Amino acid sequence: MSFTEFHWMGGTLFMSVLSISFTTILALTVLNSVRLARGNYDAAKQILTINDIKAIGIFAIIWGIFGQSIGLFSALQAMEAAGDIAPAMVYGGLKVSFITTLYGTFIFLLAWLITIFLSNWSRKLTD
Repeated sequence: MSFTEFHWMGGTLFMSVLSISFTTILALTVLNSVRLARGNYDAAKQILTINDIKAIGIFAIIWGIFGQSIGLFSALQAMEAAGDIAPAMVYGGLKVSFITTLYGTFIFLLAWLITIFLSNWSRKLTD
């Protein structure tokens, strides 16, 4: 299954916001890495950038869980209205509901790994 299919299945609104968060984290990482590689170390900017990356990562996981909650609520409403539903359909719906949470969790973990990397790199420059 391609990323585009996951994007549509997970819901355009929620997945788009998560993709923007992911892109923002990558852009901040590249810009900060270039600044550190050139030796333009500014402790205040470094702390702000790391905190921004952490905040976006936390936002991503919360947004993913929120997307899953909305999806599950909608699915449960549809099941209640339909009455008798096949178990395979329920399991398929549960699987789809986890897409935003998994993507948000991936972004969160990546953001934290990046902050660890950037923090260690900054420490080496100050020592």
